[in-house]
Amino acid sequence: MKTKIIIFQSIIIGVLLIFILTNFISFSKKKVITRDEYALGKSILEYTPPHPPKIAISDVSTLVKGLKDNFTPTIDKITDDIFLARGYMLGSIGMVKTSEGLVLIDAGENKEIAKTILYELKKIADMPVKYILLTHGHLDHVLGLPALSGRGIKIIASAETKRVMEKDLKWLKPYHQWARSIQFGDVADEYALKRFIDLPYDPDSDWDVIMPSHTFQDRYSFKLGNKTFELFLGPGETEGQIFIWIPEDKALFCGDQYYESFPNLSSPLLEPRPVDQWIRSLQMMEELEPEYLIPSHTKPVLGRENVDQVLQDRIRGIQFVYDVTIAAINNGLNVEEAIETITLPDEIASIPQFFELYGTLAWSIRGIYQREKGWYDGWGSGLNPLPEKVKSQEIVKMIGGVDKILTRAIELQKMGDHQLACELCDIVIAANPNEKLARIIKSFSLDYMSVTSNGNMMGFYRSAASLERMKAGYKP
Repeated sequence: MKTKIIIFQSIIIGVLLIFILTNFISFSKKKVITRDEYALGKSILEYTPPHPPKIAISDVSTLVKGLKDNFTPTIDKITDDIFLARGYMLGSIGMVKTSEGLVLIDAGENKEIAKTILYELKKIADMPVKYILLTHGHLDHVLGLPALSGRGIKIIASAETKRVMEKDLKWLKPYHQWARSIQFGDVADEYALKRFIDLPYDPDSDWDVIMPSHTFQDRYSFKLGNKTFELFLGPGETEGQIFIWIPEDKALFCGDQYYESFPNLSSPLLEPRPVDQWIRSLQMMEELEPEYLIPSHTKPVLGRENVDQVLQDRIRGIQFVYDVTIAAINNGLNVEEAIETITLPDEIASIPQFFELYGTLAWSIRGIYQREKGWYDGWGSGLNPLPEKVKSQEIVKMIGGVDKILTRAIELQKMGDHQLACELCDIVIAANPNEKLARIIKSFSLDYMSVTSNGNMMGFYRSAASLERMKAGYKP
């Protein structure tokens, strides 16, 4: 009986093997598809660049007011012992006077300007600096350290901030120099149209990086004279962001967790930010019940009720953006569908700190998608995509040549549809990177897109226009 069972099982296995071999296994060699590069003809179109864009009067007033309010060199007296030097450069420097010396908060991005600020602060309190506290490691908060630090001065930051500084300012320094120049519109300036305004950003070019002398993980406190300084790890702007609480004054230095603009929940050229932790950090701040909220950018907020309202609004707005974006992910929407469908409710959009002067809702959604899910969308073609050049050359050939695409791009540019004009030019550029006219047409649409009250967007578009003209060898 046992022998019969074994024979029967062997027959079944044999039949299955034959079925698999004949239906699922190929013995022929896999065919490889080879792609010849198309010899794309050069454009022979004539192109007359449009008149330079004009900025809307409403944007002018917004920009002028923003520059006047936040970038007029000013030292705010917050209490008898707490001061904020802002408007000298992009990053502000705080000072707390104690009975035994000074504590500085952040260092700005330029050591010469930081030196000037220290000179002005010493007019208020001519005492030695004992501590420098870094809210986080972005260059507009740390590059001024050489002018402020010295023997015996303790520089304190979170351990994660030290790691960020080592990454961003040392082994990724060339990239971050490039990325920040792109952000502030300073790339290939000779190829750009005349700038309407200069953005208030002046980092040291040599980047003399001084690292924190003392670091902590979650919480750290010390006393200096009559003041207590409580430092809390509060991720948000970076993983290593901290906020600083001075209980005697009920004053809170919040770093970049708050400023009067839509929060930069995702900076387009930097790593995604921990938005969920940003919300928790703001909740921790609110629980302290501060009477003074002192950001590293824009004006301080004074008065218990005002601070409470600002923090509650910040939490409510960011929580909304995070929740609806996570819901979009869970509902199977891709990032473009999420951006198309998500809008801020009026009660949030009408709050000044959610005006899109620095961050944007769309960038925030992209950043949350980037952080919370992988790069593959599940639909197959994106898993191992072809180089963009292959698809673009096929499109150009199918449409009937470069000039047909560029003719349409010019029409769209005249109609004011600059985004689509740029994307059509991108197809031509991807198909043939040496095609100059596509870059020139695109650069002028980018000029128009750079006319905005959002400072970051202005810089990004201006830099992109300059780079396209530089590639084309065209000076306006």
